[in-house]
Amino acid sequence: GVPTYTVDRMRILPVGNNISVQRIAGTGDVRNRLQISGAAGVSSISFDYSIEAADAASLVGHTVTVSVDISNSVLSTVAWYANSADLPDNFSAVTSVASGSLAVTFSITRYTFSFTANAACANGVRVTLSVGAQASGTWILGNLQLEIGSVATPFEVRPVSTELALCQRYFEKSFSQPSPVIAGAGDWRPLVMLPYGGPYMAAFGTPFAVTKRTAPTMTASPALNTNAGTWQQYNGGVWVDFYPAFITSDGAWGVTGSSYSIVSGHWTASAEL
Repeated sequence: GVPTYTVDRMRILPVGNNISVQRIAGTGDVRNRLQISGAAGVSSISFDYSIEAADAASLVGHTVTVSVDISNSVLSTVAWYANSADLPDNFSAVTSVASGSLAVTFSITRYTFSFTANAACANGVRVTLSVGAQASGTWILGNLQLEIGSVATPFEVRPVSTELALCQRYFEKSFSQPSPVIAGAGDWRPLVMLPYGGPYMAAFGTPFAVTKRTAPTMTASPALNTNAGTWQQYNGGVWVDFYPAFITSDGAWGVTGSSYSIVSGHWTASAEL
């Protein structure tokens, strides 16, 4: 399977079959949790969170404690792994720092585990929770927290605006927040206007809401049709597709063409680990 990012930049990787993932209502003072529904043929499911080198460096030499709410309606064991990136901010190869397992039940319960962050953790840390053959039932998680120290403290509740800004360091979209990142989603908007009679080249852009961790991968998406990877230009009274040339990593890009006046489209910017 392919890892899929979900709430708060956490990734889910099923092996053997697709699964269903949804946000569900929490209980008490917990507003929401994440529910993963198993499926026939699923041999394992991994759930992980990566910490970039700039933040992970402060963990080196310290005991680090992870706390998380978990329940599972059919399985009784959740394995956990703490890995360091072999190269700064590059998790294509990792080295084990520590691992263990949690005995879980069908009732939502808060669990904790700890490890010591070694020097290699300065390259970045990835914490993974994993279950085996979740062929049915549900795996629920919530309130994942990592902190320095040997004792877990109460979960820190931060404003939604803060959480959004933290996530936008790694991913941002021009779509309105409730809109999915798909071609033809509508929400039409002009990006640049050029005079008739070209050819012309224009550099323009929309400043990112948050500076990205690194130069992001920019992807174009049309507002008016489903031809993924394109924008539209208004040419001769009709909208036609074209492919933009992205120039910089800070929200600026360029277009070239002739005899058109309006360019429209959407974009996503990914600097995920």
